[in-house]
Amino acid sequence: MKGEQTRRGFLGAMGFGVPMGLLAGEGISGASEPTPKPARRNISSIPNAIVPLAVVSGNYVFVSGVVGNKPGQRELAGDDAGSQGQQAIENLKKSLEIAGSKLEQVVKFNCYLSDEKDSVFFNKVYNEAFPSDGPALTTVIVKGLTFKGAKVQVDCIATMG
Repeated sequence: MKGEQTRRGFLGAMGFGVPMGLLAGEGISGASEPTPKPARRNISSIPNAIVPLAVVSGNYVFVSGVVGNKPGQRELAGDDAGSQGQQAIENLKKSLEIAGSKLEQVVKFNCYLSDEKDSVFFNKVYNEAFPSDGPALTTVIVKGLTFKGAKVQVDCIATMG
């Protein structure tokens, strides 16, 4: 009991204000109840794909990284970050739709650029895709991308429903 009060005092001092029993997974009654694991399913448009387009887990969709290739082809939409970025977002949008979500439900967006100078071009495309209340954004400059000639790769997390 004394240890419980000490932990509560610490959490209260930290501003958490949550009873330790709730943090330990105990229900309101104090009895420990197993927490059901969210259903998880891989989404792919290609049978036996090595990497799924997305994974749905609980109320979230985790979309795998996509580049700006033309749909169904191994050809990029263009040589510049703007056209590749625009196509990458279209490809991402399609993955979201297949998984049962949409671009407006993206809460976290990651962008990988092979050249820092391309951030200006990609930011324009990003602002067109998310004109207001956009998701949390992380942009990372990388040494290279696995798709030859790609300047942009994006992935995201979105809510379902």
